[in-house]
Amino acid sequence: MERRKYRNPPIEEALCEFRFAPSQEWDPTVPGRFYEKIRKTYPAKPREQRRFEAGFQVSPQFADSSMQLKQGLAKVQFPTDDGKRLVAVGPDVMSVHVLRPYPGWDEDFRSRITQALQAYEEVTVPAGVKQIGLRYINQVVLEGDSIRLNEYFTTPPRTPDSFPEKMSAIFSRIESFYADEPIRLVVTFATTNPPEGKLAFLLDLDLVWSWGDQPLALNDAMDKVEELRHRERAAFEALITDRTREVFDAS
Repeated sequence: MERRKYRNPPIEEALCEFRFAPSQEWDPTVPGRFYEKIRKTYPAKPREQRRFEAGFQVSPQFADSSMQLKQGLAKVQFPTDDGKRLVAVGPDVMSVHVLRPYPGWDEDFRSRITQALQAYEEVTVPAGVKQIGLRYINQVVLEGDSIRLNEYFTTPPRTPDSFPEKMSAIFSRIESFYADEPIRLVVTFATTNPPEGKLAFLLDLDLVWSWGDQPLALNDAMDKVEELRHRERAAFEALITDRTREVFDAS
């Protein structure tokens, strides 16, 4: 589809993550060697990021079920001086992030992904790519304290006619798969904390392409990233109306 460019895009963060099939055991010197290749682009002090993942363990006696937290992958982040752009590296995983203001796909983001992928390949020589994820986190800010959702979004959450008219909080998550490729699309729609006198909505699109036991060749990775980008844009445009587009195009 034809690429639309907005004066005020709602993108808060865009990120692309690669999970690799390793050719050798993880070497803890990788982050340092990787940094030497990208430090001119990301000169700020590196920092460590530790993630925690929640899991729900169910026992035959439901009363004994419990929520458990476990430590996820640890990454080292390499930011720019202003902190608006960064690359993160961990055991067999690498991600590229850009924060608002979104710099544009052709203008900046794609080249950052290409640079980071090339640097990671040179340092680790992975056997291939197991998974690519592309995620765009949008915040749609609208004027007023009450709106008709269907005037701005094509598939808003609905309630029965007998429910109160004004919704104070919304959270909706839809997970689906494309028929032609093993790509998962997760769309999250929710209310967020708005500026005074306005309404704000999260519109989060997360696409993940996996290759299972047959890793993707590294030479094909950027072509797949481009394909994910096209699908993300098509999905985003399908979720909003012309009235929302007018908001993004306002000067």
